[in-house]
Amino acid sequence: MKKLKNKISDDLFTNINFTKRFSKLVWDINMKPDVFEVKWGLLMKEFNLEDTRWFKDMFTKRDSWIPKYFNDIAMCGLMKTTSRSESMNSFFNTYSESGNILLNFMMNYDTAIQKQRNTQRELDKASKKTSYKMQTPREIELQESKVYTSTLFFEVQKEIYKASFFYTYLYVGIEDGWEVYIVQHNNNKSEFKNECKVEMKAEDKEINCSCEHFKCMRVLCRHAFTIMMRCGVKEIPERYILKDGERIDDKKKLAFFAEFVMIY
Repeated sequence: MKKLKNKISDDLFTNINFTKRFSKLVWDINMKPDVFEVKWGLLMKEFNLEDTRWFKDMFTKRDSWIPKYFNDIAMCGLMKTTSRSESMNSFFNTYSESGNILLNFMMNYDTAIQKQRNTQRELDKASKKTSYKMQTPREIELQESKVYTSTLFFEVQKEIYKASFFYTYLYVGIEDGWEVYIVQHNNNKSEFKNECKVEMKAEDKEINCSCEHFKCMRVLCRHAFTIMMRCGVKEIPERYILKDGERIDDKKKLAFFAEFVMIY
């Protein structure tokens, strides 16, 4: 996104229609890969960018920078879900340089993670003194205001708000003991229907979503909240509220380190 201005004309960069749609393509973590590829192609064709080398190269590498392509990797604490946040590469450049040997990078990686954890503890303290404005009458929103830090609260609040007003569901049936639902966004203006499969065991307080948002970001998604609220769940199950230090454990840290080294 930082390079975009240098890759297109000034007229195109100031075109609100283009920049808004391009930003949506880059940052929408709920957009499925096949939908992304279609929308990317339409955008390139509409603005005559099909033969622009930079856009062609970025599309070829899309599995390295479009969130939905690597949502099975735990990124919580390293990357946030919106454009407010630094990218993974930018974050680590604060603590490391391209000329570092592998050992230096590993040590700097530990420093970076510790910085994140210290920030988390500071946010925990600040959150205990903060009061929030509720956006829905849902009891589950009030409960999450008491268990999350300010930053996480606003992220989860957005998911609850979206689930309350913009999503519908269809009950599919029982599969292997799981109640199965299809959750869909109410967007009649788009020909692309963003559907997710949600599985729930109410008695065991377990819920899974095909978008894998919890696996990646360690907070429940709007699709899960849609089903939980429709089923009368008033509190987020404890297993889905990670305590300080659990958002990046050592195994995930080493796994991500290995992935980072392979990429860079």
